[in-house]
Amino acid sequence: MSLADAVQIVTIVAFATGLYVSLMQGRQMIRQTRAMSDQLFDHVADWIVQIHTEQRTSFFLQDDELLAWHLESRGYHSTTPIENKQRLYALVKFDTHESVHLRYKRGAIGKPLWLAWRQVLVTDMTVPVFSDVWENGRKFYEESFGREVDAILAAQRDEGGETS
Repeated sequence: MSLADAVQIVTIVAFATGLYVSLMQGRQMIRQTRAMSDQLFDHVADWIVQIHTEQRTSFFLQDDELLAWHLESRGYHSTTPIENKQRLYALVKFDTHESVHLRYKRGAIGKPLWLAWRQVLVTDMTVPVFSDVWENGRKFYEESFGREVDAILAAQRDEGGETS
């Protein structure tokens, strides 16, 4: 083997090694970009729920007439100021439950945390105002979350624990 052949072999090996290292760095950059994108999605989702909740509570909590208007304009029942505030509370809780559910579906939280949080949702659904609000509110929530709540309600009905 001549010196030129040896140099070519060394050059090819160096080139292949550099190509492999570059490929591994590219894959790592893709993973990091995906992780940053997921974090950004979570922050945006948090922000949306927070803004929505803050708007509901700041606009409606201290103004019974405005709260009644809000509920009626969205198809909910409006009765007494305290019952309307209970409906508002249920709506805010549904927003939080949906946010946690979507994080679980995306893999951002683990199954043990989701199962514990789901138990809170199950307990909430035993409170009549929650099932009452859900009848009209289901259409405002993401479909997989809607199926989850519907399954909880069906299970409660099957157990004889009518919720409405």
